[in-house]
Amino acid sequence: MHEKLIDMIDKPPMPEPINNDDVDAVSSYKKYLHDLMSTKCLMLASMSSELQRQHEDMDPTDIIAHLKKMYGAQSRTTIYQLSKTLFRSMLNVNAQVGPHVLKMISLMEQLEKLAANLGRSYPKF
Repeated sequence: MHEKLIDMIDKPPMPEPINNDDVDAVSSYKKYLHDLMSTKCLMLASMSSELQRQHEDMDPTDIIAHLKKMYGAQSRTTIYQLSKTLFRSMLNVNAQVGPHVLKMISLMEQLEKLAANLGRSYPKF
């Protein structure tokens, strides 16, 4: 069900039928509006009350665009900081390898969660 609602966000908005005599077009448009409202309700239910107030008058595509605008820069900054920490990490001369490797793995996993592409050139097993 959720995947059907996610499609509502990705699809372009359906235009309102010009001719109200076309029963199929009107019923399709009513179904579209119902699905759009369900998607909006699901999105608002997953937000904090402050975000709900900010987005209650928007449609789902506008909500997604606004959230990307609000939080997109934050994730890019986080990706930059994690990448910088990862690529500058060096093993000290008398330090143990195990904790260093675990730290690097943790940084890489955090980057993957943020959908940062580290440019793997080998197949995943």
